[in-house]
Amino acid sequence: MILGVVGAGTMGAGIAQIAALGGYETRLHDPVPAALAHGVERLRTALTKGAQKGRWSESEAEAAADRIGAACHLADLGECDLVVEAAPEDLKLKRELFAALAAACNPGAILATNTSSLPVTAIAAGVPQPERVVGMHFFNPPALMKLVEVVATEQSNAAALAATTEAGRRMGRTPIRAKDSPGFIANRLARPFGLESLRMLAEGVADAATIDRVVRIGGGFLLFLVAVALLAPLIAPHDPIDQDLLMQYLPPIWAEKGEAGFIFGTDNLGRDILSRLIYGARIALIVAVCAALALYGDIALWTLHTGLLSYGFIGLLLAAEFIVRSWRFSRNAGGIVDRVLRRNRPEVRRSG
Repeated sequence: MILGVVGAGTMGAGIAQIAALGGYETRLHDPVPAALAHGVERLRTALTKGAQKGRWSESEAEAAADRIGAACHLADLGECDLVVEAAPEDLKLKRELFAALAAACNPGAILATNTSSLPVTAIAAGVPQPERVVGMHFFNPPALMKLVEVVATEQSNAAALAATTEAGRRMGRTPIRAKDSPGFIANRLARPFGLESLRMLAEGVADAATIDRVVRIGGGFLLFLVAVALLAPLIAPHDPIDQDLLMQYLPPIWAEKGEAGFIFGTDNLGRDILSRLIYGARIALIVAVCAALALYGDIALWTLHTGLLSYGFIGLLLAAEFIVRSWRFSRNAGGIVDRVLRRNRPEVRRSG
């Protein structure tokens, strides 16, 4: 069986790695030649380091490396029996990609998407024989995370689901079946933890340090949930499960007015500036998380290699822009505060 992977980034290279270790002839494709070369190089390096750390033998690493080939063109995936797409979370992009894959691959090839949030049914909408399209959601980093969700649409046939499930097992993962719904199973279960931590923090139930200790010591979480909840909308800004659950779990005043309204007491004024500040802060949090993970050794190397530190520079630019724009709006600060007080405190409205 030949397995193809589209996208040579962190997820794509990781999926190709465990596919090769699972015995599959693996073809890795990326439309950007430099990204493809870097992905293959990173993959081979990961195999070597894994052998050095005893995760697999040197002979297994060498055999896996021999099974990996670079597919410079999408047509080079034509002989693949299963193709896993690991492109950015953009519905239009994925639809175009799947239409191209359907044309390039044989009619019996299974087309799987690694999406974590987009509806698999929507991705398969323009594909001939949509019954061969399934979700195959790996978790980041694929080489370390043992779970894979096999997502079934209303049209996915039993043969495609069974073959995808078996592929997950051969890759050393634990496959679970999921229905095509927002967040599938794992992400849908995880979101309330992070969002409820924000609610508890806002209500004064506990401070951030206490919540952090509880989830890490009592729940076994590696990261601080409040930070994760803030980072999720940045990593996947169009994630429907984030949008749905955000309104359910954030404090009512946040849900009613949105982030800008909560701060400024208005639905319009300052929204652009505040959104830039919020995203800049989230980017800064990503960098902070990367630095914290440095204490855990190898995980830090993977995190840094994902390129997240590049967002730090963007965060600095956004912060600088915020300072400039906030200075321009400083003359209106008094009026903003006055409106917030009058809107949210009845006694101020009466005294005014």
